[in-house]
Amino acid sequence: MAITLDGTTGIITPGLSLAIENFSTTGNTTLGDASTDTLNVGNGGLVKDSSGRVGIGTASPTRKLFVQSDDSSTGGNVVAVRNANTAAGAFINFLGGGSNAPSIGAKNNDVVFTADGYSGTEWMRLNSSGNLGIGANISGSYKLEVNGNIVARRTTDNNPHFFSMSNSSSVCFLETINGLAASYLPINFKQTHTGASQTSMVLDASGNLGIGTTSPSTFGKVAVEVAGTTTPTSLANVGPNSINLYTPTAGGSTNGTTGIFGWNSTTGIGSGIGFSRENSADWGTQIRFYTHPTNTTNIGDITERVRIDSSGNLLLGATTSLNTTNFQLSSGSGASASPYAAIFNTATSPTSAASTRFDMGFLSGVGNYVATGTVLGQMYFMGQANDAGYAGAFINATIISGGNVARASGHSVALAFGTKSSSSSGAVEAMRINSSGQLLVGTTTPESAVSNTKRIVGGSFSSFNGVLNSVSSGVAYTLFTMTADFTSYMVTVSALVSTAAYSETAIVHLNNTSVNVIVIAGGSAIAIQNTGMAVQVVQSSGATVSELLWSAMRIT
Repeated sequence: MAITLDGTTGIITPGLSLAIENFSTTGNTTLGDASTDTLNVGNGGLVKDSSGRVGIGTASPTRKLFVQSDDSSTGGNVVAVRNANTAAGAFINFLGGGSNAPSIGAKNNDVVFTADGYSGTEWMRLNSSGNLGIGANISGSYKLEVNGNIVARRTTDNNPHFFSMSNSSSVCFLETINGLAASYLPINFKQTHTGASQTSMVLDASGNLGIGTTSPSTFGKVAVEVAGTTTPTSLANVGPNSINLYTPTAGGSTNGTTGIFGWNSTTGIGSGIGFSRENSADWGTQIRFYTHPTNTTNIGDITERVRIDSSGNLLLGATTSLNTTNFQLSSGSGASASPYAAIFNTATSPTSAASTRFDMGFLSGVGNYVATGTVLGQMYFMGQANDAGYAGAFINATIISGGNVARASGHSVALAFGTKSSSSSGAVEAMRINSSGQLLVGTTTPESAVSNTKRIVGGSFSSFNGVLNSVSSGVAYTLFTMTADFTSYMVTVSALVSTAAYSETAIVHLNNTSVNVIVIAGGSAIAIQNTGMAVQVVQSSGATVSELLWSAMRIT
């Protein structure tokens, strides 16, 4: 049966059943029950209910369009949308009353979300490899790629927000917790494995970063907690317990350096510590310390000031050890430079127990033996630092009698002083204070005649001198006054008689009793005497003395 309808036609007979092979119509055509406004085509294959909902494959649609399939042969494929122009893709548009129609569709086997169909701005794409991209200019090479900002938010305070990454047994995630009183949110970097959880890093609300600690503000802007090691002798026991800087390429070259530096300006004014490869030919390393000079040019420059080399030598102001020194201070430039080293005790009111010391010697035990001739310590004054032949002078302490290292007994020590003459290469000993306190000038052995072991020059040392322009016979002239009784003086008198000069020296033992020592000067009898504590000179006879020079040195 074939029916052709032209114009406004309505088939309204309830219960009418027609078998129609071909049906065409023009104009307005109404099919269904006019009283209930329903349509059922193919016994539920196509249904329109009284609310205007259309069902395909269901007699009870709950949405404006409800499609249901009970055919297992389709493999779950229920609805298909195809554009015969495959180059233009196929889209479903969602019309909300605006000028654009947000759409979902297919382009080249990718699922895309656009602002308005095929030509609209693309918002999101799920490509054929299963990679999801959000935003414009997405490469499509990653499982999730976002061009723009990502925000995770919860409206309830004190509940954490998470962003996690995981495999079959472990999870690492970022966590932030709202705080009602905090102006900024902290971020915790956490890790879990087989149910156990640890906080590996924290960025707190004040911007303090903690690694291995959850309380970085206690220690400063960056706090790193490490286990540490009591045996820092190799990478194996230092590396896992320390902060490590690693340079895989520059570290292999001579002077290759990595370090920790601080800057007081975005363009410079810095200082820091560098860790350097001493020489690519060996495995030696160095620690170098840098500062910026006071000049106001070259703001980004830093200058090495101190170095500890691979032999443990400490070099201040130098980069190379001269004469294999373990400690070297090199400073100053120009003809007027004056390098200066000092040790000060900063006590404002020091007591008798306070001191300032500089020790040289050996770290020997109390029972250890030191051999004769061992130099305990020495100080050289150099004309050229890399050649001992240029030593201008020295002071050293030398063992003159070997023995055990002990406070009360054992070895004995002499202090030697050396100078350099214009004809010698290097300094030689010129004077010595031996272990008996004797001052030896030009020799290292005291005269055997000095049997009373008195010091050649020692005790309370003082000297006096003066000139008498004229001496009248019989008049006592006071040279000086003694400050203590029972003292000894070496007195020298030089007299000018007529045109001849005469000199005599005498060692005089003076006390508070009368002493009269006669000195013969050019036939003149000149007496050195004391009256009480006054030391005097008197000419008693002889030719006239026109000038008398005298000097006295207290030796005991």
